Order: sequence, then structure tokens, then C-alpha cells
Amino acid sequence: MRGVLKNPVRTLSDVLSVLNREILPVLDSVRRQAVPKQRTVTSSLTLDQLDSVVIVDATSGPVTVTLLAISKNPRRICVKKWDATANAVTVVGGGGELIDGSASAVLSAQYDAIDLEPLEDQGEWGIF
Repeated sequence: MRGVLKNPVRTLSDVLSVLNREILPVLDSVRRQAVPKQRTVTSSLTLDQLDSVVIVDATSGPVTVTLLAISKNPRRICVKKWDATANAVTVVGGGGELIDGSASAVLSAQYDAIDLEPLEDQGEWGIF
């Protein structure tokens, strides 16, 4: 039968035991999967569904950050170039999607940053 706990609950002690053993681990797993994350990268990558802030250190060479398609990641993204080198950080849309009408956006100076919002109705990323 669906929706029934594995063990019947009879006392407060049973409730706490079920909560600790069966419910809290599931909630913790869901929380870890759904929380947006910040990360620092040093090489080219494609973002995942949990990325929200990406700090790029391009000291060792140019870096390309590829966004997921909007349909797979309707989340606001911030990309920031952290280093002072002349190496560019290029942000490209996933699945051929544009960024404010362009194929890419380039961050070239230290501390340059770009806030990208998925514009689902337009099918592209907007810079804010």
C-alpha cells in the first residue's frame, strides 16, 4: 500500500524514531539537491542546475562558461571574473540560446560580472 510507513507509529517514541530514521534523511537529501550553490572554477565548464554564482579564476588561461538551456535551468546565474590577467571569461548560452541577442558575453577585466536571468518567453538569457 502506498503512503504507509514501514513501521506502525504507536507512541511518541515511535514517532521520533520514524522521524529520525525515515523522514529526516529524505528531507535532507531533497534540501541538498535543491539549494543553489556558489563555486569557484579555473577551467571551462557547463553549469549544472544548482549553480547560481560562479566565480572564475582565469589565471591559467581563457575560460568558457556554458549555461544550461533555459528549459533545464530556469534560475538566475551570476558569473564573475576574479583574476587580474588578460585571459577572457566567455559566457555562452546552452542549446544555442542567445544572451541579450548575442551568442556570448565576455568578461575581460578583474571583477567584471554578469547577472543573467532566463527570459523564457523570449527563449534567451537577459543581462541585468
